[in-house]
Amino acid sequence: APVAMLSASASINENALEFFRGKHVRIYPHHDSAGFNAAELWTEQLTDVAASVDFYQFRKFRGTKDLADLNRLLVEDARYVRFNGEVLP
Repeated sequence: APVAMLSASASINENALEFFRGKHVRIYPHHDSAGFNAAELWTEQLTDVAASVDFYQFRKFRGTKDLADLNRLLVEDARYVRFNGEVLP
């Protein structure tokens, strides 16, 4: 299930970490220093409970800094639906 962290300055509440146990977690941070710092913090928090943690880097796509930008790009230019043979998330 999707989980939204609506601020790069927020951390995951310790009581919520157990809900991630054994899950594969993909983080979609904003493409800026605050977003990368948040992704590192959340990865550190999740490392002991999640089965895996990774994060998606929007730098692959010109003009995208977050998931909303990527969705806009996919609507405007269908050639980006596949990138390096990978179906985009």
